[in-house]
Parts: sequence; C-alpha cells; structure tokens
Amino acid sequence: MSGGMSRHSLDVAQALKAIGVSLTVIAPACADEAVSLKSAGISIERIQGLEPKKIFDSYTRSCVAFFFKSLKFIFTRKAGLLFVNTWSVVGVAAFFLKKLFGVPYIVFVHGFDVFAPQKNRKTKGLMSLVLGNAAYVIANSNFTKKLIEHIVQEGKVVVIHPVVGLSRFDQKRPSLKERFGSKEVILTVARLVESKGHESVIRAMVKVRALFPECKYVIVGEGPLELTLRALVQDLGLDTTVIFEKDVTDEILPAYYEACDIFVLTSREIPERGEVEGFGIVFLEAAAAAKAVIAGKTGGVPEAVIDGQTGILVDPLDIEGIAANIVRLLQDKGTREKMGNKGRERVARQFSLERLKTQLQRMLYAPLA
Repeated sequence: MSGGMSRHSLDVAQALKAIGVSLTVIAPACADEAVSLKSAGISIERIQGLEPKKIFDSYTRSCVAFFFKSLKFIFTRKAGLLFVNTWSVVGVAAFFLKKLFGVPYIVFVHGFDVFAPQKNRKTKGLMSLVLGNAAYVIANSNFTKKLIEHIVQEGKVVVIHPVVGLSRFDQKRPSLKERFGSKEVILTVARLVESKGHESVIRAMVKVRALFPECKYVIVGEGPLELTLRALVQDLGLDTTVIFEKDVTDEILPAYYEACDIFVLTSREIPERGEVEGFGIVFLEAAAAAKAVIAGKTGGVPEAVIDGQTGILVDPLDIEGIAANIVRLLQDKGTREKMGNKGRERVARQFSLERLKTQLQRMLYAPLA
C-alpha cells in the first residue's frame, strides 16, 4: 500500500536488516511485490486471503490471522522479538503472543492511530492493554508521545522520528515539469480525506491563479473525497489548473517532488473523528528533494517543518493566508531555494536511515520488559 505508514514500515525493515537482525516481515496478501521490496532483499511472508484494504472488515479474523502466522515463526525460527507497525490488529496479536508465549514486542505509534481511540472507552481500553504491555512504544513525534504518556509507563515511550533515504531523490528520472505545462507547479501528496486540507489549497488557488494564470496544482493521492474535490474544482473554474494524479508508485513519486516549486499540505485536526497529523513523512520527502514547504500548523507537523527555515507554517483554515504564502514563495525564488536547501541539510543530519539504524540498535541492546 502507498502512504506514510507503509513507507515507514519499509524503512524500519531495511534498518533492522542493515544492523544484522535476522528478519521476516509478516504482511497481508499482495498480487505483485513492489520493486522497492525486491531490491531490499527482505524476507516477506504473506497472509493469503487477507487483503490490505479489508483488514478492518473483520477485526477478529485479522487478529487471529496475524497471531497464527507469527506463532509459526516463534516455533520454527525461535523468533525472540516482534516489531509491530501499529497497536491495532497486529498489536493485539502481539499482546496475546506475549501473554501466552512470553515473546516481547515493540510497537510504533503514528498519531492518528492513538488520537482516535481516546474518544471510545472500549477501544481506548484495548489500546491501553496493547501499549501498556509493550517492551517499548516508539512514537513518531513528541506530539504523539504526549498523546499516550498517561497510558504507558514512564520511560517506555521513545521518540524516533521517521526517516527519508536521500538516495531515492538523487536518482536520474525523466522530468515531469513539461508534462504539467507550467513553470510554476504546486504539489500535495496525501490521501484524499478532509483532514489533509486539500479543499483549503484548492480554494486558495483561485487567488494564486490571478497572479500566476498558468500555474498548476498537482494532487497525488486517492481517497473517499476525490469526487467532492473534483466537483469543487469544477465549481471554482479550476479545471485547467488542478491536476489529480492516481496510481503513483513509490518508485515514481520522487519525480513529482522534483517537478514542483512548492510542496503544500495544510493538514488539520478533526477531533470528533480522531484525525490528526502525527508528524508527516511527506514533509521530509519534500525537503529531501530540496523543496520549500507550506504546512498546516497542527499536531506534530512543527517537528517536521521548521517555520521560517525549511518552510512556512500556516493556519490550515486561513484561505487568504495560504494563498498569500504560496504567492510569496512563487515570487521569491531565492527564499524557496534557501528553505529547500536547509530542509535537505536537516534531513541528512537528523532524519537519515543511518540515524534510524543507530536508534534501533541502541534500543535492541537495552533490557526488554
């Protein structure tokens, strides 16, 4: 699957393999392995009959499937530790494996996956069981850490930010700039859901286009809001300005960052639905491509984007402010490039795969609860 959590899982697997861990990844069924997985040389065991997008259709069935698939490796390969990419489903399976067979587990939390359950007493209780029994809980930001500090024992929550491999963005690829037919390209990479703020940027483009009539706003992603956003584009007369791009693979995605002048993602919290941006790997990807960023000031985003240095933080509901900052950066190439270069330097320094390897290695040598 595409998305930040999927990319994060691959990065963690690559880091563990690089530090010498004998690793097997257990994952849902897949018709065709991605090139990135094949080239990484990671051993993958697929759960046949369990489709990625249908995991939550039958919660109990999915938990049982992960439980027995993991149990096989506990007995056949003497697996001694489980890394769990989120507390729900796979985390529940890991909880029972620990209780029945004493195998410790480490679980990652990303923000929205621990924000939403706070609103439901039963779900929060289950989440508390899984997180409370983990050897460690790895939060993707200090913001996410604060969401669970009242649930998990002090000292068991560790912040390890997501990472980005710069080599992904240094490879030579055919340019997409000419395809979009404009010298000014604004990019958003995100699932098409309300909390990602696509609507705000689309509305802002009315004002941006008044000064840059040929500019393009490229939206990479899929989701339930697609038809609504397409209808909004038509209503605002932006048919020739806004371009929707679907089925963009992980291998091709860096070419979109390379083609843009500014990356924009105005995420916002929707507390009633438990939606929040816990960090935002896409901001690091944009920085890795040396692009200036405009981001919604919400959740853990201020840890991914340094306001005034690697990008600009805005009120995600302020259409005028979003438009003004897009115009400002389009008019000032020097500031764009300065922010982009600072962002790339920061990724190389603080968010590299090497750093992730060091942090995970340090954790593996610590006593596990």
